[in-house]
Amino acid sequence: MSIRDRKAYVRAVKLISTHPWFRKDYEKLLTIHKTYFNQQIHEFEYFLPWHRWFILKYEDLLRRVSCRITVPYWDFTLTAGEPFTGAIWNKTAAGLGGDGVGPPRLCVKNGQFREGKWFLIRSAGGGCLKRNFLRDEIFPDLIALQQFLSMFSSADKLKDFELMLRNDFHNNIHFFIGGFGGTMSGLDSATAPEFFLLHAMVDKIWADWQKKSAKHLYPTEFLYQNGKMPGTEYYSRDFLNLSQQPRCTAVKYTGPDKKMKPLVAMIQKLSARPSVINRIPRRNWAHLRKEVIDIFKLKAVEQQRLKVLHLLFRPRVALKNNALQGVDRKLGFSVKKVQEMAGSGK
Repeated sequence: MSIRDRKAYVRAVKLISTHPWFRKDYEKLLTIHKTYFNQQIHEFEYFLPWHRWFILKYEDLLRRVSCRITVPYWDFTLTAGEPFTGAIWNKTAAGLGGDGVGPPRLCVKNGQFREGKWFLIRSAGGGCLKRNFLRDEIFPDLIALQQFLSMFSSADKLKDFELMLRNDFHNNIHFFIGGFGGTMSGLDSATAPEFFLLHAMVDKIWADWQKKSAKHLYPTEFLYQNGKMPGTEYYSRDFLNLSQQPRCTAVKYTGPDKKMKPLVAMIQKLSARPSVINRIPRRNWAHLRKEVIDIFKLKAVEQQRLKVLHLLFRPRVALKNNALQGVDRKLGFSVKKVQEMAGSGK
C-alpha cells in the first residue's frame, strides 16, 4: 500500500471506532468475536469461513466512511526476520503504532492508537490498547509459506492445511503480538486494530490455496454443513467463493510487489523439492506454545497432529538470525542461498 492509502485506512479505522455515527455498530460487531470466541469459530468447522464473514462485516463499516476503503493484509512473511520493524508498526499517521510500555500496564504510548487518545470498546473494559511484542519468537517466513502451500496442495489435505494455518499462521501470531497480557492474546483480540490485517493475511493464504481447483474452492466439509455459522445468518458455504459472497460482493487479493516477484517465483519452484528447500539455513518456525494452546483451546488430538506435521517443515540447518545482515536479516534467510539452490537443479 502507498503511504497515502495507509493513512486513509488508519483514518477510517479511527473514525468508525470513535465517531458517534459508527461507534455503536463498531462495538456491537467486535463484541460478537468475544461472545463466540470459544464456540467453534476457532475450530475446523467454522474458523476460515466465519472470519471471512467477519472481515466483510468490518469492511462494510469502513465503507460507510469511504467506498474506496478495503481491509489490507499484513504479509508478515516478508519481514519474518524482523517482524516488528515493518510499516504496519509505523508511529506516524500511516501506521498502527508500536509496542506497549511496561509491565505492568503494557499500554501503547505512540501512534494513532496511543493511550489517552484511543480506547478499547466497553465490552473489552475500555482503557488502553496493550501490546507486548515477543521479539525472540520465530514467524513463518516466505519460504515457510510457499512450502506450506506446496506440502498441502492436495484438496484431500484440507484438515492438515487448516490446522497449520490456524495454529502457525494465526494463533501463534496473535500471541507474538500480544505476548503476556496484550490485547491480541485474549478474548478481546478483535478490538486491536492489527487484528483484521492479520486475519486478511490468513484469508489470503486460504484464497491462494482455493485457486488450485474446484474441489479446493468448494470442499464438502464446508459445503454440506447443516448449521449456520455462530452468531450469523449465513452458512459456511456462503463464504467459500471470494468472488461470489453475499450481496454480490467480490474480493480479490493482490500479490507481491514487482521487486519481490522474482524471489517468490524461485521459492515457489523450490517448494516442490522438499529435500532441496530444507537445506536452506533458516530458523525453525513450526512449533507449539503452551500459552497458545490455552488461549485457543487446542484439542489434544490437534496438538498431537501438529507435532507430526511440524517435523515436515524442520530445516536441516538451523540458523541464528544474527548471522544475517540487511535484506537477508529482514527476510529471515539468505537470498543468495535461495538463488544457488534454484540454479543448482539438485
